[in-house]
Amino acid sequence: MDVKKIIYYISGIFLGILLSFVAHGIIEIIYINQHLDEGFIPKQGDTGHSCYLPPYLQIILPILGIIGGYLFASWGWRVVYEKNYPLKSEVKI
Repeated sequence: MDVKKIIYYISGIFLGILLSFVAHGIIEIIYINQHLDEGFIPKQGDTGHSCYLPPYLQIILPILGIIGGYLFASWGWRVVYEKNYPLKSEVKI
């Protein structure tokens, strides 16, 4: 692998991790608002941190971000840099 491809993949994984943090924040806001609408005060997670999501979601979201970032980077690499990838204008229906 050349340096360009390695940087492309690292950037894709970094983007996936950032998007997983955004998803974490949105899911946590929805979770807290649902509990407040029901009249409950949500309790913090079992880890003692200020996160209100269950621990399995705290672990799964970054892992999905890494996997999704890698898959996005591999797809993007094929579309942008490989000559054999069919473009929409070249595909015959």
